[in-house]
Amino acid sequence: MAPSNMRDASGVAGNAPNDIKALLANPMEILKMYKDGELTGFGRTVLSTLTVTEVSLVKKAEEPMRDEARVVCKLIVDEEMLNGADTLHGGCSAFLVDICSTLPIIVYGMMNSDKFLKSVSQSINMTYHSPALLGDELKIVNTTMTMGTKSMVARTEIWNFTRKRLVASGIHVKMEPSQPKL
Repeated sequence: MAPSNMRDASGVAGNAPNDIKALLANPMEILKMYKDGELTGFGRTVLSTLTVTEVSLVKKAEEPMRDEARVVCKLIVDEEMLNGADTLHGGCSAFLVDICSTLPIIVYGMMNSDKFLKSVSQSINMTYHSPALLGDELKIVNTTMTMGTKSMVARTEIWNFTRKRLVASGIHVKMEPSQPKL
């Protein structure tokens, strides 16, 4: 059964209001991955273990007059996330960038305009740095880079918290969805 929209946000760090933390406490729900009360869609087993640990809006270091949203997630590498070499699959890393980088875009919209920004992927650029092994804890740090009226860009760094090294990084360009042509 799908959880309720509001979750307990007491374990989520950061300066975001508790209602926004609570909304992001279950990323699968906010990304509409439930159908008839059941978790569905691509990557559902990977995402079922994803936990949001921080939600913040902070001043950009390089542009102090602008804000950036930051959402930190964590999960443990399990067997379904591995490639043939028994390390985190590059496709799984790209999937995590796709999903997790969307969260700060949502936070930014809600904290700056009180609206939920709907978006679709335009491009994802990945760089792979080091392997992650079965059982390693990953810390996924996501921040907005630019938030325009037509496109939004977020950066994701997937850190191996267990081994203290960067696993992968990605830049995700998103845009407002257009109406389908029939």
